[in-house]
Amino acid sequence: MEDNNGNDRSSKAPAEDKKKKRKASKDLSPEERTPKRLKSVEPDVTVVVGGVEFYHYKTILCNSCEFFDTMLSANMREAKDSRIEFPDKKPEEWMMVYKFLDPTEWNDKEPRSSLVTPENAMNLLPWFDFIGLEDLTKICDEVAASSLISNEMIGLNYKRWVKYRDLPCPRYQKVIKRVLKRLIAQFLDVAVWETREKFVPVLKKFLLDDRCGDEIWEYLLRKVKFSDKMLEQLDRQTIVTSPLFPFLLENSKK
Repeated sequence: MEDNNGNDRSSKAPAEDKKKKRKASKDLSPEERTPKRLKSVEPDVTVVVGGVEFYHYKTILCNSCEFFDTMLSANMREAKDSRIEFPDKKPEEWMMVYKFLDPTEWNDKEPRSSLVTPENAMNLLPWFDFIGLEDLTKICDEVAASSLISNEMIGLNYKRWVKYRDLPCPRYQKVIKRVLKRLIAQFLDVAVWETREKFVPVLKKFLLDDRCGDEIWEYLLRKVKFSDKMLEQLDRQTIVTSPLFPFLLENSKK
């Protein structure tokens, strides 16, 4: 894309977008950086997320999460500096996470688990997994999987898998693969061929992916019955990339 002077703007756009996002994060208001500030007591711990400083109270963090209680114990560097850093995390995600740590945000009638939604589950999942909130991790796992099934039954985006497969959060990969298996089962039950046809290109990408292809292929073979002769003579890549693959699926259901 060119501007009025004939210069290519496409390469500049991503850098400009990132700069705007960084500026927006660092321009957070004092209230956003220090939620629920007390008049009588100053915040006593700084949490730095992606270069943005938030000011909190040790009591709230430690009472809500053993991860922070351990980190802020006497023998840890974070305790001496009263400073915790998450350089690779996003400030806007920390603002979501903190609501689950602050007991004023939830109560017995509306427990903190009720704050997990289809919109925030995938962002919260790696945080809760990392800081050891197992109950919330499981809820995010379930909500994320259900959301993917309901909202993306046909077009589970392969880009989502590529984005999450290399992240240091095994639960991401488990969620995606479990969802995909459920989608395959639903896909084989869909009566309208046009609907199935939309899913085939996505399924092919997963089957050819070296990180999950074996597992998904084994699952698919439990759901469909390809001839033994074909499986003996042709490898998976040849079968999957064949123009006849959609029809093989159609005619091989168990």
